[in-house]
Amino acid sequence: MAQWGPIWKEVGRKTGLEFNVVSSNTMEKGLKNAEFTNIISEDYYVPLAPWSDNPKMKQLGLYQPVAMTDDVEGFLIYFMPNYLGWTPKEIANYTATVRREYREAKIHSNGRWRMVRVQKPLDA
Repeated sequence: MAQWGPIWKEVGRKTGLEFNVVSSNTMEKGLKNAEFTNIISEDYYVPLAPWSDNPKMKQLGLYQPVAMTDDVEGFLIYFMPNYLGWTPKEIANYTATVRREYREAKIHSNGRWRMVRVQKPLDA
């Protein structure tokens, strides 16, 4: 899992695409380009596995492995061979490793999720 960010940063460098929509403020920029105002961004940190002692966070942590591993190949199958030169076997091995790491839940980390919305003016 520690490789995930650097992999996508490298793919982004080679493609010119932005894969980290949170730190690049992609959603906020899109709303501004569409001429929305009163844009509010809120970051939430969610456990990537059910390791938290907090019941709500533990429940959210149950969903993260499913969301992140259900179609991990779909994230990799196009970009990795075309931009990083990975073979199908390397993709399969990496996918299996990511799924195993999520399933084992030994890494107590959080994912940052961002909610971006437009607040309706009070006088509207």
